[in-house]
Formats: sequence, structure tokens, C-alpha cells
Amino acid sequence: MKKIFLFLTIVINLNLYSQEGVLDPIFGVNGIVNIGFGVFGSYDIGTCMDIQSDGKIVVAGYSEDKIALARLNTDGTLDNTFGSGGKIITYVYSGGSIPADIQIQNDGKIIVVGYTYDNNGDSYFVVLRYNSDGTIDNTFSDDGKFIGDFGGSHNTAHSLAIQIDGKILVAGEASSTAIVSTVQMAVLRLNTNGTLDNNFGTSGKVLINFSNSSSSISSIAIKTVNLFNQKIILAGNVDPTSGSRDFALVQLTLSGTLDNSFGAGGIVTTAISSDHDAITGLKIQSDGKILVVGSTDFFKIALARYNEDGSLDNTFSGDGKVVTTLSENVRISDVVIQSNNKIIVIGNYFIGYQSDILLVRYSSSGALDYSFGTNGYLTTSISDTTDDGVSAKFQSDGKLVVAGYSFDGFGYGDFVVLRYIISSNLVSVGEETELPTEFRLEQNYPNPFNPTTKIKFRVPNVILRQAQDDNDVTLSLSESDQMITLKVYDILGNEVATLVDEYKEAGTYEVEFNAIKLSSGTYFYRLTAGDFTETKKMILLK
Repeated sequence: MKKIFLFLTIVINLNLYSQEGVLDPIFGVNGIVNIGFGVFGSYDIGTCMDIQSDGKIVVAGYSEDKIALARLNTDGTLDNTFGSGGKIITYVYSGGSIPADIQIQNDGKIIVVGYTYDNNGDSYFVVLRYNSDGTIDNTFSDDGKFIGDFGGSHNTAHSLAIQIDGKILVAGEASSTAIVSTVQMAVLRLNTNGTLDNNFGTSGKVLINFSNSSSSISSIAIKTVNLFNQKIILAGNVDPTSGSRDFALVQLTLSGTLDNSFGAGGIVTTAISSDHDAITGLKIQSDGKILVVGSTDFFKIALARYNEDGSLDNTFSGDGKVVTTLSENVRISDVVIQSNNKIIVIGNYFIGYQSDILLVRYSSSGALDYSFGTNGYLTTSISDTTDDGVSAKFQSDGKLVVAGYSFDGFGYGDFVVLRYIISSNLVSVGEETELPTEFRLEQNYPNPFNPTTKIKFRVPNVILRQAQDDNDVTLSLSESDQMITLKVYDILGNEVATLVDEYKEAGTYEVEFNAIKLSSGTYFYRLTAGDFTETKKMILLK
């Protein structure tokens, strides 16, 4: 007797690789781009990277003692419309300069922050702004460069964040005339023209004193509580006792004061182990929780997740903390979160005197994801000596871009940029999966936004399959594309924009919403397809 049964499958109309974390063969040479700034023998180190709204990649670092930038087209070739042949070198001070972070403004201008040294070895915060073509923006701090300090001889900036109003937050560590024996967490804020913002802290600057213990900021981010309430999150480390180091988080109000609703007087410290805990990466999740990554015991991976009030999130690995020991020593530099909330940390993996670029993936609850790479991690070797991944970001199509540097056998370095295909939740044409047979509307990103944001949605092709013994017969429920509408409404329910109103075949789509003509406030976007409808909220802040 023939047994007949019916089941539903989804076919996603995308041509993707089934293996997780493979290098993208259509980017550079087999997924890798090397960038040198001088003749053979130059010392070029990539330190940070951002992706423009058009998909072009801007990577920054230093070449010998100067700040260096390069821009790549989406295929990994140098963009000849940027600087000279896609590259820029900027001299600041004679003692040398090191950029630490980069971010692209909504108008396409490029902000780079770091530190620079004078002839005496004193260091200073440095902030540079470039026009989109790579020329220095002379409307910023008169000559395109802001150079500042906190009163002492040691001032190093490590991270930046741009507020919705365009003001620029720069964070790192500094010594001061008040406490000369230690360095402290240090933050300053610039107006959009590059001058210090006197409405922040004292004359535009804030120092955080941990009872005279040394402290430093590695990362800064802005957390949005609601339309009228944003907070500044500082992440780094503090040395409470000799030979010890702990994770440290600080929450400030937008005026630069400690926020007493967070931790103890605005401060949280966490001991991951008994020795050398250091945060190197920070992300604010869409639910407001704070994820940090770094190291413990020098070469072990450490993650921690906090609730919005600064308490450890016990839904993350039971106690809010994760420590991972791999077979070799590692150093972690950055973290990204996938659209399915899985976590990827980036750094390098040491094998004797050699190191390779490292990616490690965790579930949203902090468990090592063994479906990724080998036992949850993968490594990429470019040279036979040192390869290091320092910065990572997702493209709008879900591919992961990693920037860093690579040394050759002679000890000379190049910037490197790699692109990986991260294909979680997506399958190739005709491949079956038991994913839910439903449409999906995702949260817009960024949110809040000004004035543009991106909205992603998925359209499944539901088919009915009849299995008769060993013979399969596929019966499509619908051979045609499906009618999709995606509309935006204001808080009163008035339609303000139609983003999609057409038939769409199965696949994943992303559209951009430009609210330049709308006022600040709460808006809703709704996806409709047949009987399916889903609505989400977004916030426009100008």
C-alpha cells in the first residue's frame, strides 16, 4: 500500500553557499584584499573600518607615522574617485599618529579619531573630518583637524559615536593635572563644526575617576531609551588593585553627568576572572541590552551581557558571563550581531609565532555555536607570520566585512580587508528546510534614524510536496509572484510613504526609507501580503 503524506517547505530564491563563513570569491582575490601605501617595505597597519550607504568600504590605519585611508568598491577594487588612486595619507604631528575608529556621517563625510604624538612624546586626542572624495574638510575645526588634551601628557582616543544631532563623542583615556599618576576614562564632545561643546561636562570634557585607579575606554555607544531620552555608554576596563583588571561600564546622560539609574552611581565593574579582564568591543542590542566582548587571563575570550540598568543578564549563559578557552591563545578586537541575534567575535588566533584572523560564533544565549566553522570558530591565514582582524561590520546583504592587517615574512605590513558569506537562515534554490512558512518583517536599522533607515523583509515561496514511497511530486500552491505592499504611517495612522507596492518573487529584500521631509517622531511601517500583515515601530530623531 502506498503511504501518502503532505508537508510544507519554504524555498528561498537566493543563490547562497551552504557552508557558513566561506570567503566571498567575487570580492578581491578569493575574498581578500591587500592594500599597501608605499613601496615594498612599508609598515601599513589597518585599525578600523566603516561601510558607506552605497556599499563602499572605507578602511583606516597608519602608514609609517601617518594616518592612512583607503576606499574600496563593492567588488574590492580601489575606488579611484577617492583621494589618489583610492588612498589618502595625512600628516598630523612629527611624533606619529594612530587612528583608532572611523564613522561615516549621514552626509557622507568621514570622521576619524585616534591619537598623535609631538616631539616630546606627549600624546593628544586627534579628530579629522574628510569630505566624501577624501579631501580634508576645512569647515571642521578650521583645517579639518581637532587636536586636544585633558591637561596631562597622556591622551589617547580609542572610539567615537555620532549623536542624532551630528555632535561627535570621542572617548579614550587621559592623564590630568589633578591626578598625574594614573590615566582615567576620558570623553569629549565636539559640535558639528569641530569646536568643543560647552554644554557637555566641563568645557566639553568629562573625566571618570575610579577612586584614583587607572581606567580606560575602548568603546563608546549611544543607547536610545525613547524619543527624548538617550544615554552614553562607555566600555573599557579599570585596575582596582595592583596586577588586577576588571570590565568597566559607565552610563552618562547627554550632558555628561553620571546616570544614577545605571549600576552604582552610573558605574558597573565586573570581575570575569582573577586576572586581566579587558573589554575591546561593545554593541547595544535592539532590546537595549548591552553586550561587551574582550579577554580574560590575557588570552581567553570573555563576553558579558547587561540589562539596561547595568545588572548582569542571567538569560545569557546563566550568570551573564561567558569565558571560552580555545586550543591556542587568542586576542579579541570586535563584535557584531547577526539579524538572527547570533553573536560573532573577531580577533586573531595564535599558533606559535604565527597568528591568523579569527571568527567565533555564539548563540543569542551565549552558547558556542558548533554549526559555525570547526567547533564554533574559523581561522583565515593570509601570510606565514601575523594576520589580525580588528574591525567588522555587516553589509546590507548580510555579508561580513572584516578589516585588519597582515605582515609578510620580512616584517612589513599591509592593510587587509576580507569578506565572508554568512548564510544563516538562508538556503539555496530548491533546498528544503523546516523553517516556518511565513513572511518576516524585520526591525529597521538604524533605529532611531536621521534621515534614512533600512527595512528588510522576506517573502517565502510556499509549496506543497506529496511523497509517494520513494517518488516525490511537487505541487506548487502558487506559481506566480506575490503582491507585496510596505507602507509607512505617522502616529495618527496617516499614510506618509509607500515603499513597496508590486509583485515580488520569493526572496529577501531591503528597502531604504528617507524621512528628510518629515518631522521627528514615532512612525510605523506595515508589510501586507494577502492575508498576512505585520507592523513595526521606528523613531525619527532630527
